Amino acid sequence: MRVFQRFPLGLVVLLFSQPFSTPPAVSEPAPPFLLQWGTTGSGPGQFHNTRGILAYGGFVYVADTFNGRVQKFTRTGSFVSQWGGAGNGDGQFSFPAALAADALGSIYVADPGNSRIQVFDGNGGFLRKWGAAGPGPGQLNLPSWISIDAAQDCFIGDGLIKKFTTSGTYVTSWGGGEPLNSPCLDGKYYSLGGMAVSPSGIVYAGDYNRLSCQRVEEFATDGRYVASYPMSNPTCIATDASGNFYVGQYDPPVQIAKYSPSGALLWAIPSGLTPAGNFSPVGISVDELGTVYVADEGVNRILVFGDLATSAPVRTWGGLRRIYK
Repeated sequence: MRVFQRFPLGLVVLLFSQPFSTPPAVSEPAPPFLLQWGTTGSGPGQFHNTRGILAYGGFVYVADTFNGRVQKFTRTGSFVSQWGGAGNGDGQFSFPAALAADALGSIYVADPGNSRIQVFDGNGGFLRKWGAAGPGPGQLNLPSWISIDAAQDCFIGDGLIKKFTTSGTYVTSWGGGEPLNSPCLDGKYYSLGGMAVSPSGIVYAGDYNRLSCQRVEEFATDGRYVASYPMSNPTCIATDASGNFYVGQYDPPVQIAKYSPSGALLWAIPSGLTPAGNFSPVGISVDELGTVYVADEGVNRILVFGDLATSAPVRTWGGLRRIYK
């Protein structure tokens, strides 16, 4: 089985650094840092390589990837429950990655090591599973991203972007297939650095870890290419109820940022310039009033930016940065 690998930060900076002489213009104030939770370990509320994150139904679900489980918290970080464990049985995981929720409140977990999607109720009760390993239509190859749109179609990122019904019926697929140093071709990418679909049916996909082309691409839900937005090393993407999209970026700059549906930068929060200190965003989720939850793999914690007093979580998603081939 192929393994997950993290590149040394210095190597990433050397390969992908681009000059930023002045800070980019923004049109909205960035949300303030509110709180954080989590430490390194395997106990309740601890993490080993946090990845996907989902704010939904008043709770926050976290894919605790290397501990092989999903943990559930209140919005302020109080531990509620956990489920999973390493394995290939029902309710077990092999490196759980991304999370999504459907209109009924079921929680979908991308289980890349088992090349499948598992579905649970909000308390972790196993409901069903689908997917099988392979390169063919309807098969999955280390699925690392998942998102569900308002029409209740399910989009899976596993190198390609694959569209399914929420019961697992295959619809179509597109993207992928580009070498590391290839030119920027519309609708193609080297390695997915995040994927999310907006309520209006816009699919955003990050083109990550590529020497010649770093961007977020926009697609219709049938796979038609729409546009692309240059940005360095996207690692995770989420959308909000208004159709804005949010991107975590790894190098350089390491930051989280909010963009309008047309790709205009609205605000940015650079690593190291808030009380949160340095962070490495690999999962991001946004509630309906703009509270932003970030999975930080650097120190195994969750960061929260925004106003918890007035926000109410809705369906969002996170994911696993796919850095293996």
